[in-house]
Amino acid sequence: MIQYRLNVFGYWLHEPLLANGTSNLGLQDQHMALRWVQANAHAFGGDPSAVMVAGQSSGCSAVGFHLVYPPSWSLYRRAAMMSCAMNDWRPRSGLLADGVTLAGALGCSGGSNASGTVLACMRKATATAVFGALVRTAGLKFEPCYNCNEIPTHPLALMREGKVNSGADVLLGNARYEHGATGAHSAFGLPNSTVTASQYAEAVAHLVKGNTSMASAAIARYAPLVAQVGFWYALATMNSHSNVVCAQQYQSTWLAARRGNASLYRYVFTHVTDDWPQRFENATHTAALPYLFRNASTLDWFLGYRSFSPQERDLSDRVAVAWRNFAQRGDPNSNNNEAQRAGPPTGSGWKQFDSRGNFTFVLDYPPKQMQDGTDWFDNNEPYCSFWQEHFVGPFPP
Repeated sequence: MIQYRLNVFGYWLHEPLLANGTSNLGLQDQHMALRWVQANAHAFGGDPSAVMVAGQSSGCSAVGFHLVYPPSWSLYRRAAMMSCAMNDWRPRSGLLADGVTLAGALGCSGGSNASGTVLACMRKATATAVFGALVRTAGLKFEPCYNCNEIPTHPLALMREGKVNSGADVLLGNARYEHGATGAHSAFGLPNSTVTASQYAEAVAHLVKGNTSMASAAIARYAPLVAQVGFWYALATMNSHSNVVCAQQYQSTWLAARRGNASLYRYVFTHVTDDWPQRFENATHTAALPYLFRNASTLDWFLGYRSFSPQERDLSDRVAVAWRNFAQRGDPNSNNNEAQRAGPPTGSGWKQFDSRGNFTFVLDYPPKQMQDGTDWFDNNEPYCSFWQEHFVGPFPP
């Protein structure tokens, strides 16, 4: 587990820092940790040539950074990316402007933005004072910076251009509904709620940040889905597509084009935990984590479930062993010498994702549902093309 600086402490930006080659301190913390692992893995019985870097949500975005950041490429062999759009990045201009605003809220605005006086003042501020300034300046966002010192443009653009660590094995995927179900719940209540057309239109407008032409286009594009599943699930799907699912579909496609001899595996987690509160009747963001860590109470503070059924314990075993297998040899499948229940089917049950096919492995219970999810990928494609065309959500302009 890597500890690294977050929010303003990891991503506050200032001209003198940039001039000295300093930016994205949170990501540089991770890079330093990976270097430490290379230097010290042998002392713990580890193999520095077999390091896997893995993350979920914002941690997944961080893994994406290391895939497009050449100085990190020699520091790991495999990468696992769980549920991220990689849309939590900002251009340097926006971060610099927010940095000036925060400095002013802390009383550090004396001198120009390039003045060392501002930086000296900020370094003297206590954490409590910084948090107080963040509260007073609600709306400021301190996230990783592109076109700063580390990477020249948005990491998704680099991935699309093939400027990635093509020698790293990659495992990536997402939950079926990601943020979509929670977004639909926030807008409409429980899935069995009555939703009107006007409520749906208002929620879609909110999703696209008030862009009326974009909202109309989205409503038209998803009209067939509304006819099939209703307003609630249509909005949940739209939220999911525009936020994470489509981004990871394109990440998969772009990575597949630059694999070389490295492996690429993709999954979708669709299981709905039996002991899940009604408001989360779908496989949402973070849903796979308790199964990976074999602990139903992992997210009790948020999701509220406390136990696995016997069948879910079996699914948890399979997920955990698949990730272990991938970490060890770049292949999530169990070989013929391992227990059938301890991972996906033996042999090539979980096929690689490549340019010849969109094989996506479904992680669910019963085991017969741990199968080819290519149709799920392909059915999303027309919607994902829509979001990419309009540059909304995860896609860089």
